[in-house]
Amino acid sequence: MVPSEVLGRTLSVGDFGSFASILAGLVVGGLRTASYGVGQAYLRVGAGILVNSLILPSLPDFRSFGRGLGMGGSGR
Repeated sequence: MVPSEVLGRTLSVGDFGSFASILAGLVVGGLRTASYGVGQAYLRVGAGILVNSLILPSLPDFRSFGRGLGMGGSGR
């Protein structure tokens, strides 16, 4: 638990890290696309999406997401 007197600073550090990782991902993605080519970039991104779409539904926490929150789940 974070004390309330430093909660704002803690949240701002988390926000900064999130935005910095977005920028770093854009830079790394651009460099890798420039070195491997656009076709390879699309192939790798497509493979990553495919792997995620096969793995995520098998996780119990993912399957139960939204239950009991009024999001169409059965509430069990």
